[in-house]
Amino acid sequence: MLNEELEHTLLTQRVRLPVTPPDPGLGLLLSEHRVTRVRAWGNLIGGWVAIILGLVSLAVTIFLVLRNVPVLPICGGFSLVVLLGGVWSVWTQQREKSLAVRLYQAGLVYVRGEKTQMVRWAEISQVQLATYYNRKLQMTSYNYKLHTRRGSTLAFNFNDQAMSDLAQLSATLQREVTARLLPEAIAVVQAGQPLTFGRLTVGQAGLSLGRRSLPWPEVASVQLEQGFVVIRRRSQKGEWGRTAVAGVPNIFVFTGLVDFILNQASLLSEERQA
Repeated sequence: MLNEELEHTLLTQRVRLPVTPPDPGLGLLLSEHRVTRVRAWGNLIGGWVAIILGLVSLAVTIFLVLRNVPVLPICGGFSLVVLLGGVWSVWTQQREKSLAVRLYQAGLVYVRGEKTQMVRWAEISQVQLATYYNRKLQMTSYNYKLHTRRGSTLAFNFNDQAMSDLAQLSATLQREVTARLLPEAIAVVQAGQPLTFGRLTVGQAGLSLGRRSLPWPEVASVQLEQGFVVIRRRSQKGEWGRTAVAGVPNIFVFTGLVDFILNQASLLSEERQA
């Protein structure tokens, strides 16, 4: 009886229950990131406005042509461009309804339309990141490409005005992947094997950028500055070298590995002085 009354209430009052994403077996859900309302409504409203304007403009152009009124061909072309732009905008809004990135304790799930991709943090072997800041729009874009040990790839490209809490998504992804790859990287270098990160190579003796090498005792700092990895040498003013972050896979594994080596060298130096 109680169940029947509850069902009747839900049907008559149209109560909306929260939708819980299915459990993919990745542990606790840490966060979910979806398209922002501003982008969704912007695409929907802007799209329909463009469709209406395009149809009206096209209808006026056809009417004038039938009345033998001289009309520039560009008018009809402009009407079609506006109409197609509106259709594309509405189609994009519909396509992005289900777009979501869910971060779990053990991995992430990327949903786009009817396609769902799942990857565990432990399966990721390489992360390629490129960030771009548009000063005019005051917008930061994040381009991610995740490579797994099985050979598959997961790629997504968002900006912080289109996807909710994108900075948090980026920070969590980098933290979880680095926590698993950094110990492996440290073990490899300590075993005497160099590790390559694009044009950068980290070894026991020092750091290399292309064909140039710099021993660890001469490395003053390695920092990320405005989309570049900037290396400074103790005995010289200015930069010793730089390379774009976009060309350095596993950038935070690289910086974590460099920090570990420099900290170890600093501790050894202090012990010798003591």
